[in-house]
Amino acid sequence: MTIDKVCGYVTDILSFDPAKVIQSRTDYTMIDFNDDVIIVDTLTGEIISKQTAFDGENETQNIDSITSSIFTLDFYGDNAYKNTMTFVNMQSSQLAYDLMKQHELSVWHSTHPRNLKNVSGQSTFERWQIELNITDTIRNEIDLLRIDDAQISIIEN
Repeated sequence: MTIDKVCGYVTDILSFDPAKVIQSRTDYTMIDFNDDVIIVDTLTGEIISKQTAFDGENETQNIDSITSSIFTLDFYGDNAYKNTMTFVNMQSSQLAYDLMKQHELSVWHSTHPRNLKNVSGQSTFERWQIELNITDTIRNEIDLLRIDDAQISIIEN
């Protein structure tokens, strides 16, 4: 699943605790808004290309869908701004390129970090958000027998 790959990419590029990179829309309750946490969410996605290929030697058919999705990363905690800018800067590194290959993703550089301070009662908490456009390939492999010699029976009257 693409969101799992994105969470892995974010964790690895920031050397962040995997338990603090959380998929949105899960049963997670934010207890301490000063704790450094990253919430990963997907907004939209579309299939931009499909292709099929038959491998006669292994007798399989590969059906690929190339998807493009927009993800948001919400950075919370006392170091929210620092973590946001570190992520933005690290996207230009060799490490980011290697991680994209490792997680089989294409991550387009994020721009325009947004300051979305959280207000809870009388307190204000740090929250920064960036959007990522991510391209991913989803592959299905189907066993498919090839026909080496056509076996035709002609029925004559």
